[in-house]
Order: sequence, then structure tokens, then C-alpha cells
Amino acid sequence: MIPALLALALALPQDPPPAPAVALAEFLSLPADVQAQLVDQLEARLAALELPAAQRIRALAGKPETGWAVAEPAPIHDPAVWAKDVAPPRTLLRADDERHARVRAKVPSLAFLPDLAWQVRYDWAKAAIVRRADPLGLEERFANACHGYLPGSDRAAARVLAALDQDPAQRKLGAYFAHLYADLDARVFDGITLHEVWASGQQLDVPDVDAIPFAVLILNDRSYRSPIPANARRSRLYEQIKRQAFLHRRHRGQLEAAAGAALRAEPAMDPVYALMVPRFHFLWSQGGDDPLALRKILAGSKDRDALLDKVDQQIRTQPEAFQRRESRRDELAALERRVRELAAEALRAAKAR
Repeated sequence: MIPALLALALALPQDPPPAPAVALAEFLSLPADVQAQLVDQLEARLAALELPAAQRIRALAGKPETGWAVAEPAPIHDPAVWAKDVAPPRTLLRADDERHARVRAKVPSLAFLPDLAWQVRYDWAKAAIVRRADPLGLEERFANACHGYLPGSDRAAARVLAALDQDPAQRKLGAYFAHLYADLDARVFDGITLHEVWASGQQLDVPDVDAIPFAVLILNDRSYRSPIPANARRSRLYEQIKRQAFLHRRHRGQLEAAAGAALRAEPAMDPVYALMVPRFHFLWSQGGDDPLALRKILAGSKDRDALLDKVDQQIRTQPEAFQRRESRRDELAALERRVRELAAEALRAAKAR
């Protein structure tokens, strides 16, 4: 009877894991030595997971590299370089400034996987993987598990983006649009990038200090000087920035959809391009979960939008293609649930000691 009762108990629905914020608050209430033991034991269990999605993510993550540079603050266009003796020095406004809050209310954040604490990430400004100077703390490591992430998920996403972002023209645009936004009063808004500003659709200022480097670095046009006259030529320059911002958002959004689909069934990211994630679940399965194979698939199509339309048609008309996509997505969802369950189990065990 005992084995039968045990089997029945295991078959009964289990309590769902607590919300990440609740679990994290309980974790922080534990003594520091208990926290450390909990995280070490939890990560050992996560490393032993043999679920297919876990094995794929670990393969993508690989080992850390000693050559990764330490991440630097987001770049700011320098008035002394681009509008010398004309534009004033710039002042950085932090997120707790009400003026910053007003701009952020107009410009939604396009953060990629904002619920993942990153040790390494892909830097669009440098077109390279960069690392934090300090390792993830216990709180961050446990929070990642509470959100369903395996250790090394940040490396996996960074390596996917680095493998896919190979277009030299888009790399130049990535470096430009990764700069922080500034208004006409030379106020720079910490954490708000030109990429986000142009994606917002808002009518915001374009200081000469940001317009001139676009002309020089992207258009190879050194004819603009500050102050730029408010004429048709300036309007054409702004339209070129707007056009290239759109093209870069599409490029970056598609690559983030690919990287997100490597880790999650439904990754948190730019909502416009999150719609592409199901297509990349299929393309990952088609490419054997190899970033270089996926890059080859993308590069083999002159029109990436046409490629994605073709994927949609395959999924609609070929039952095996639909099943391949759904199976891969289900595996990722199952992994996320299992990681969260193991985090909850570790927390319960630690509290019971």
C-alpha cells in the first residue's frame, strides 16, 4: 500500500512555485550562510537536469572566456567632438530624476530579457560580448532560478547574438543607436538609448551633437556643421536617421527574437518582435540548435521577411513543421517550470532546517 500511496501523492497536483518576488523576499530573510548553501545545492541540481532544452542551453552557453572585456557605461556623443565651441557640455540625468521619468513615460523600454540578471551580455555598441566586473551575487543567482533560467543563460543569449550580428552595416548602426539620448538642453537620459527613442514613434529632439555623427559615421558625409540650418537638407538628414533606425530595429528585433527563442518559450523583449519568436522556434529546430547553422539560414535569404513568411506557410500547411515548432516550445516551457519548481523546493528545504 505504501508504494501505491506514494505514487498517488506524486500524481496529485503540486502547489505552484511562489511568484519570484515572494520567493526572493523569503530567500533574503535567510542567514547568509544558508543562502549560499541553498544556491550551491540548487545550481548543482540544475546542472544535472537532463531535459532536452537544458542540454541545448548549456551547449549554447559554453564556458566563460577570460578575454571578454569589462562592460562600460552606455556611450554618449561628445559635444567637444561633434559640435566644438558650439554645443554646451552634456549633463547626465539618472532614472530617479523626474525629468528622466517624463521622457521614459514617452519612450518604452525595449530591454531584452529584463527578468534575467546578466553576468555577460552582448554589447550592441561594441558588437562584442562583455562582462560585469563583479560576478552575480547570491540574490541574483537565486532570482534567475525563480524566473526559470538555468545558470549560463546569459552566456547562451550573448553568444547567439554575437554569432548572428555579422552584418557590417548593421554593426555600425548598432554602435550609433546604442548611444544615450539627449535633448536640446544637453541633458542626457541614463538608460534611454537612441534605439529606444527612435522606436517610440515620438517626436523628440535631434541635437546636432547626435545628427552630425550619424552623417559622418553612417553616411560618410562630413559637410554638416553645427548649428545645422533648419531647412530641407536638415529634414532629409532626419528622415535618413529615421529610416535607418527602422531598419536597425528590425535587424536587432529579429536577432533578439532568435536569441530569446533559444532560452524561453515566450521571452520578454520588444513586443513588436516578440511576435517572431514562434518562427524562430521552428528555425532553431531546422538548424539543429546551432547558431552558425541559423546564421547560414538567415544569410541564405536575401529578404529575411520573406524567409519568415515562408516559415509561416510551412507551419500552416505541414503538420510535421507545426509539431516541430510546438514540441520545441513545450520543451522550453517545461524547463522553465522545472527550474522554478526546483528553486521553490530548495527554498522550502532551507526554511525547514
